[in-house]
Amino acid sequence: MPGQLHQHDSGWYATLCEVHVQPPHRWPACPWPGWALLYARLITNLVRVDEDLVVDEVEVRDGELRVEVRASDEARMPAVMRLIAGVEDAALMTCVVCGAETDVPHEPVPPLCPEHC
Repeated sequence: MPGQLHQHDSGWYATLCEVHVQPPHRWPACPWPGWALLYARLITNLVRVDEDLVVDEVEVRDGELRVEVRASDEARMPAVMRLIAGVEDAALMTCVVCGAETDVPHEPVPPLCPEHC
């Protein structure tokens, strides 16, 4: 792993410092503020099932929340996938701006409550 550049009185130098040798965060950011509570609960529940699980990607495709993961043990994947499916379904009926319950959109767009349409 190459070092990061740091400035010192005598110029710039490459070194591995404590900050840059940390592993990357294993939970990507939630894509919409209205889904933050759903996502936080999902993370909590997933850690209970598999504390070493890594979320590879959290994104919005055609207006729907999609979560892709790697489990530490294949035997835990059915429980992990049930949790993810439940949150992905709930997100379809949750306003992406405020988190209010709303109708499932008829088009491939993120769900919005009447206040945010």
